[in-house]
Amino acid sequence: MPAARPEAQGAKPPTSRQALALLLGGEIEAGLALYETCLKRPNAHNIPVGLHLIFLERGGLSDVAGDLRRLALRRGGTVATASARPGASPAEVAEEHSALFARGIANGRMIFDHLVALARLGRMDEVRALLDLDRRLRTVRLDLPGPGGESGGLAAAVQSLLGREEVQAVDRDSVQPLNKVPMLERLHRLDDPVARALIAALRAEADRYLRDWAASGHPLAHLVSRQVDLKAWALFARDGGFSPRHLHPQGWATGVYYPAALPGHGGAGGELVIGPPEEFEETRQWPRATIRPEPGLLVLMPSYCMHWTLPFHGPGVRMSVAFDLLDVAPPQTR
Repeated sequence: MPAARPEAQGAKPPTSRQALALLLGGEIEAGLALYETCLKRPNAHNIPVGLHLIFLERGGLSDVAGDLRRLALRRGGTVATASARPGASPAEVAEEHSALFARGIANGRMIFDHLVALARLGRMDEVRALLDLDRRLRTVRLDLPGPGGESGGLAAAVQSLLGREEVQAVDRDSVQPLNKVPMLERLHRLDDPVARALIAALRAEADRYLRDWAASGHPLAHLVSRQVDLKAWALFARDGGFSPRHLHPQGWATGVYYPAALPGHGGAGGELVIGPPEEFEETRQWPRATIRPEPGLLVLMPSYCMHWTLPFHGPGVRMSVAFDLLDVAPPQTR
């Protein structure tokens, strides 16, 4: 099969409709590659994947539809059709999501869309049960020694490592939910003993978190997988830096590790907030939590939890390590 066609300089970016045309025309490899490019964009949740799956099924391309479904779920797209249909009622959206979840078809984006539909219907008991912050939001203090016996333990070693690596961080505001917060990508691949020790510690806690979730009475416990990859990155916020409201549609669970306390006085901002989308900011029924960074503190939550950080206005830099647990085998393929 031919490779995906490169974008010409200055040309409009390719669309999912063009990718669908390739798939329907038999150019499967090129179509999937182009579709993946579209799904990597910030507006991927607006792509009508569910409708495209219907077109493929009607065209006798069930295997290709299965490939596209797996790709979309892995990349944080939604395969629900009601969410993409103008005029669909919240009840229709919620009903379709419930049916998909029962079939094992879900990701963080779809669960979040389901939460919004439930909230619009006033079914806040179900919203609280799915978020379940009392049990699904977990904080752990990692008081661990550094790999080289550093004074201050692992947290101090990580702080030192990130201080050295900050020069490699790049501005990703155009493609990530960040504002004046440079990112050091692929921390999980950094060839450094401190980075390896940190990733091992995060992985151990994350595995425990997923085991506990899968064994719980949570409504989505049957979907939780322990076959996950851990992808980590570091963030550096200086004066005015913050992360706007967002979720992690590709992950199943998301974590944040703080190697240091916030520099400056207590009113400088920089806290992590887990809470509602702006549409429900005024309601007190959507669960909310605020967490102030401390040395060695690890925060774990479902990836479908909306979260953000308050603008940091202290001296120095606010350091954090964020990571996603990405499902190796999407639920419907297990």
